[in-house]
Amino acid sequence: MNGEEAFRALRQIQQDVTVVLSSGYSEQEVTERFTETELSGFIQKPYRLEEMKKTLRRVLGNGES
Repeated sequence: MNGEEAFRALRQIQQDVTVVLSSGYSEQEVTERFTETELSGFIQKPYRLEEMKKTLRRVLGNGES
């Protein structure tokens, strides 16, 4: 199962699941594939740990915006 398939399977299980997608493609390229649903966040590979922490804090609502 690739990332897009996993995303869709998660949405079938729970429509409002929080999903942060990580990809080597640009955010624009990725979000074009997910037009019918909203991603909670995106982080482009390769990323640093600080970038991941900042994104997760923002998405989970307990930190930086």
